[in-house]
Amino acid sequence: MRQWLFRTRSDVMWFVSAGLFALVIFFRQQLRSAFARVFGDRIDGLIEIAHLEHWHNVLRGVSPWDRTLWYFPNPDTVGYNDGYLLYGLAYGFFRVIGADAFVASDLTNMGVKAVGFLGFVLFARRFAGASMPVAAVFALIFTIANASYANAYHAQLFSVGFAPLLAFWIGIAIGNAPHRPGRAAGYGALVAVFYAAWMMTAFYTAWFFAYGAAFLLLFLALLATPAERHRARAWMRRSWRPMGLAGAIFAIGLLPFLHVYWPAARRTGMHDFHEVSRYLPALTGLLNVGPGNLLYGRWDLWLSQRWGTHFSMDAEQIMGMPWGLLACGVAGAVLCWSGRRSVFWRALALATFVSWLATTRLHGHPVWHLFYRVVPAAPAVRVICRYELFLTFPVTLLAMRAIMRIGQVSARRGRLTLLPVAPLLVFLVIEEINLDNPLSLVRAHEDARLAAIPAAPANCRSFYAVNARPDPKMPPGFDSQYSHNVDAMFIAEMRGIPTLNGIDSFSPPGWNLFGYDDPTYPARVRDDIAQHRLTHVCAFDLRTSQWRDAPPTADAAAPP
Repeated sequence: MRQWLFRTRSDVMWFVSAGLFALVIFFRQQLRSAFARVFGDRIDGLIEIAHLEHWHNVLRGVSPWDRTLWYFPNPDTVGYNDGYLLYGLAYGFFRVIGADAFVASDLTNMGVKAVGFLGFVLFARRFAGASMPVAAVFALIFTIANASYANAYHAQLFSVGFAPLLAFWIGIAIGNAPHRPGRAAGYGALVAVFYAAWMMTAFYTAWFFAYGAAFLLLFLALLATPAERHRARAWMRRSWRPMGLAGAIFAIGLLPFLHVYWPAARRTGMHDFHEVSRYLPALTGLLNVGPGNLLYGRWDLWLSQRWGTHFSMDAEQIMGMPWGLLACGVAGAVLCWSGRRSVFWRALALATFVSWLATTRLHGHPVWHLFYRVVPAAPAVRVICRYELFLTFPVTLLAMRAIMRIGQVSARRGRLTLLPVAPLLVFLVIEEINLDNPLSLVRAHEDARLAAIPAAPANCRSFYAVNARPDPKMPPGFDSQYSHNVDAMFIAEMRGIPTLNGIDSFSPPGWNLFGYDDPTYPARVRDDIAQHRLTHVCAFDLRTSQWRDAPPTADAAAPP
């Protein structure tokens, strides 16, 4: 690896400097405040930490891997949301060495971002012929992506950074398969295990990888010449053993995923198209970088005022890319069709455009409706506009190819002329900076709330939440659905006491413990207890931070 990754000391300096700079830029607010605030809010942030703490409890032998301590006593509850497996393993390490839950969560996020930077450099160096300075700068751009920062409330989306590393391993396995089958089998097994674990971590981004790869394979087949098709058939004849072994390992690795997610999908029916259609991107979606972008934020607001729903400021629609990067990406796609023929890069350009176009609305008509029932597992993906965030990987690669052509930068030719494109590279980095503040979790406040909770009664084997914390900071209706459930699942994992409450992308069939302030809430709690024949159930009052031994009564959830 040293021979092609680090050829000089200068390469090492570029790699280390750009990587550290990327982490400092992206986590600048955490580092400045000594982690006084961390990514997330009282909803998505605490839900994520509850999932991470689940894996910490698994590693400590406290919990089974497939059942969280919320939605008690329903089985396979890991399958009602992203599983956070790889995040949870890293988080468990940071917890073991002494970090609290909030610091460990953002240290995990740092690790995921570092993996994304490393993977991009590896792929760019090995398969794009980029010099280390160019690879490091574009890995920096990919790591600090505007859309990634704007959506840091959903830290599982950082797992888009797994894509370059997996693509690198796939390329190594394919290249070695005909002549070095043992090496190919090793990398193939690594790909199989990692992708299966990725699916158990963040299904959306893992599915996006497979979805985009399917289009790439389609266009590779369509664009290949007869000679290239002949070479592909010869490769398959010589490579079926290591690739078959990788496939078998993947099938085995997929069993835990199917164990928890297949029953959940059957119970819930996944997402109907009416729900999915609310999150289809407009044709202008790739331009939408949000009001927090350093360079384009004001323009985004201006466009939103004029285009309305076609340029929504809804957080789930802010998935676009800075306009300079997009322009370079388009230039890179066009340049693929000039000069020396490269089937891979042409196929990548077409796959990027067509796979994105398939998720959009054309004049109000949802193109995605044509794919929704055809593409495997598509109904499991509700917020399909997040695919635009995934596309930062291929678009950044195409932009890098354009810069390499413009600046005549090619490690394979041994030439390096960064000076003509240096101002453009600086501009591409600056336009990724987002000034939003997605750090709404105040560590001291949450730690104090947790520390104020007394020990549960000795006979308390599970609990349900009563009322909500006195500072909802959410719209009333939203608060009554989420606040008590999120706090209950967080307390359950942190204190090791199962709770009847919970909230995820899906809920168990028949479960309905929403609305803590609804007069029917106590009756619904009683029904849930009776349905599962639970005993020794206690209540925890989130407003007063006190436990109750008594069963729910008609006034147990009365608002103050």
